[in-house]
Amino acid sequence: MRGWQVLLLGGIAAGCFMSTTRPAYTPLLGSPSAEVRLGSDTATERLAEALKADSIPVSRIEPRDGYLETSWFDASTGSAARIAPLGPDVVRVRGWVDPGRVGHSDLRVEVAYRPVRDPSVPGRDLERAAPDDHPVVQRVRAVLDSLKNRYGDPVPPPVSPDTERVEPSLEKRPHPGEKVPPTKQEAPPDSGAPVKPDTAGLHPPRPDSTRRQTT
Repeated sequence: MRGWQVLLLGGIAAGCFMSTTRPAYTPLLGSPSAEVRLGSDTATERLAEALKADSIPVSRIEPRDGYLETSWFDASTGSAARIAPLGPDVVRVRGWVDPGRVGHSDLRVEVAYRPVRDPSVPGRDLERAAPDDHPVVQRVRAVLDSLKNRYGDPVPPPVSPDTERVEPSLEKRPHPGEKVPPTKQEAPPDSGAPVKPDTAGLHPPRPDSTRRQTT
């Protein structure tokens, strides 16, 4: 293969990887998630709108790639952080929207913080997921729940039990080897009309007097 062909293929491959604005990493383990009946681009916009409405300062939205994020901000005020991120009081929110089932999208939103500061380690490697009781995590979960209630699949109605057919109690079932008494046959229903008794067998037949006995 010639040198210019190698460069061309390398440029095409690099262009494929650079065509997305998403970061190379995936959401932190345990990030809140939800499923909605929206396309990924529309779901990204709805997610960004809902987060902003809850005072989570989304500063970057990429509907085509299904990605959004904030800068580092103060968890209590929502304003941009004035100091380097350190501890759970300064957090950053990132959201990924991926195609799911047909006509659906999967939303995953992480709330990250940095428990330590180490210039020798890449910043992403220092980030950890905020705990579930963190106020920003609770607000993110509330946003996802509201989107799910609005754009999610309807909840099917509960299945009512069939009360007409009740299984007999286990106490009434015979034990192995136990003799079961014969069941009493039920009499036919009384129609109310009188029944004429059969008198043919009560009286013997009369002799035929019309025939004489021959000697």
